Amino acid sequence: MLTIYIISTVFLTMFLSQSVKYVGKLVKGKRFSTKHLVFTYLWASGAPSTHTSIMFSTLTQMILFFGLDNPVVLVTLLFMSYEIYRILNQRKGYEAFETLFGKILDQQANEKDFYKLKDMLGHSIFDTVMGALLGTFIGVVAYHYYGYSVKPSITN
Repeated sequence: MLTIYIISTVFLTMFLSQSVKYVGKLVKGKRFSTKHLVFTYLWASGAPSTHTSIMFSTLTQMILFFGLDNPVVLVTLLFMSYEIYRILNQRKGYEAFETLFGKILDQQANEKDFYKLKDMLGHSIFDTVMGALLGTFIGVVAYHYYGYSVKPSITN
């Protein structure tokens, strides 16, 4: 039961995080199109970080189910810390690549494609923090919505 609960919350978190990205694009002035919608739900980078949202919603639920003193929560927190470190450093690695790439190719001729590539690689600290806040919020709401019915079966 707990596995189904957490997996369903992961998919809910993924859907909501990508929806926030798409609504943000619409607010910035992009027109609605099926192509942009599909691209956003399958690939788009930016705030909030969907990976971070998923990790934080899962961690939040695990803390609410098992408490902070459970070893499973500690191991999850350690893996999350590494993944967030990797997500943040992926963008830094890209910035080094950007300098080299700018020297090799004429950036002005390929400016549109160049910045589209930059948007799809890694996350900034802002993207990650927004993902963490969204994931924590979704984890708490999901736990309070249907987690109480699952918790008695875990503690017995």
